[in-house]
Amino acid sequence: MELNFFMNQGIGFQMIFESTFKFIQDFLLSEVEGLNNIEDMSELNAPTNYEIFYKKNYKVICVMDLEGFIVYANQPATALFGYTNEELIKLNYNEIVTAEEFKSFYYYFHKVLEGETHEIELGVNCKKGNILEVQVIMVPNEINGQIINISLYIREIPKQRKFELKLNQKELCESFIESNRDPILLLDLNATIVLANRTFSDLLGWRKENLEGFHILSCPSIPPHLVEQMRDYYHRVVSSQYNSDGTVDSELFTLETIRVSNEEKAYHMMLSITPIHDHNEEVCNWAVHLRDITAQKEIEKSLLRAEKLLAVGQIAAGLTHEIRNPLQSLKGLTQLIKTSRDEIDNFDGYLDIMLDELNQIENFVDGFALFGRTKLNSYKMTDINVLLQEVILSLKSQALLNNVNIELKLDTVPTIWSEEELLKQAIFNVIQNGIESMQSGGTLHIGTKPDGDMIEMNVTDFGVGIPEDRFQNLGEPFYSNKEKGFGLGLMLTYKVIEQHHGKVTIQSKVGIGTQVNISFPVTIK
Repeated sequence: MELNFFMNQGIGFQMIFESTFKFIQDFLLSEVEGLNNIEDMSELNAPTNYEIFYKKNYKVICVMDLEGFIVYANQPATALFGYTNEELIKLNYNEIVTAEEFKSFYYYFHKVLEGETHEIELGVNCKKGNILEVQVIMVPNEINGQIINISLYIREIPKQRKFELKLNQKELCESFIESNRDPILLLDLNATIVLANRTFSDLLGWRKENLEGFHILSCPSIPPHLVEQMRDYYHRVVSSQYNSDGTVDSELFTLETIRVSNEEKAYHMMLSITPIHDHNEEVCNWAVHLRDITAQKEIEKSLLRAEKLLAVGQIAAGLTHEIRNPLQSLKGLTQLIKTSRDEIDNFDGYLDIMLDELNQIENFVDGFALFGRTKLNSYKMTDINVLLQEVILSLKSQALLNNVNIELKLDTVPTIWSEEELLKQAIFNVIQNGIESMQSGGTLHIGTKPDGDMIEMNVTDFGVGIPEDRFQNLGEPFYSNKEKGFGLGLMLTYKVIEQHHGKVTIQSKVGIGTQVNISFPVTIK
């Protein structure tokens, strides 16, 4: 934290040391005019060059070279740090600055090397082992535009000032938490609740005395069945590494959970735990921040209910359409046979039509029943290549009737854990669609190959293709490109592959053909 702390030492202090730097630079420049190589800094950093200016200065002053080694320290500096002048000279800043402050000092040191002036607050190690809190102005010394070293003006922070800093930080933290519109709990490093803000009490009804002083896992707002969830989340967060800006490196951003009021009303909450750092950038507290998302969850529930009702309506409409048409045909033919039996010449033809309509209803019911049986309950290890060959064998006669030649290219692939009958039906639907789309015949390409921890299966046809405007409806029930299709086949395929933790990708162009890619993870259990 940069501080304008030297300003209270006199209005002209900044002007004084700036003019002093200019004087020193002019002096050093005159001293080195005879040097052959200005890059040789050994003479420029000689202690005698600074002794004339700083020897009797009552302020603590050190000079560092470009690598961070102390090349000069006046008597107040040796007195403050407890070193002799000989001991202090040639110490590097990584031996003086505390480990907690090292990154901060390193950052500003290199900023000063770029020509900037900075004021910082540091903890420094003294010879006796004690740590002093000091304030430092770091200023680059330049000659002809080239930085030759850095001057450090140092002042110890009084104990009263350190106490005030900590007190102010605590007051600011508590003020921020108390005025926040979201429920917040402040924890100490032992996970004890030290502060519960007004919003927490107003929303959940628990009084501060029922919260403060208790361990977070004993907080009465946590339902008993979610205590372990909170325990796990808390331990994972506090053991993770945080960046300097307070962001967490791991994927522990938020936890969706439930909290209850003192009247046992449940609230859906989005919870996060973040660290609070003190002036030394050390974690001193943890803030448990909660956001009430109950209204959002209710909206999501209402939307889900509406989507389910819409789906039921679509299924009802589809069922009505798919069953009513053949039933009307059957009803008409039955009435015709009943009233005009003796006048019918093609009696067997009417019976054939009726059987076709009954078969259509039966196929529809079978497809719907299969779709409802997508619960996987009979797993076994499956060779996808063998299963694929069995599917192709069952479709061989249909391929011949459509003048389609099936070309197989099967690589050696690992077995997968699957429900064979359902998976076979899903793949059957994909290959059947490919055969039926090639109305003029041709070659249907089918292949398998390993791809890292996945197995890929491709079915490529050169059929009529699928228009782009129909892609968004693929996989929906009762939506089909076929004249007498129900749209259940592709929907079943999507669901079965998804339940096998796989993925279906379809690419298609009208008049060129369609490629269906199905990928499975090698290990499915």
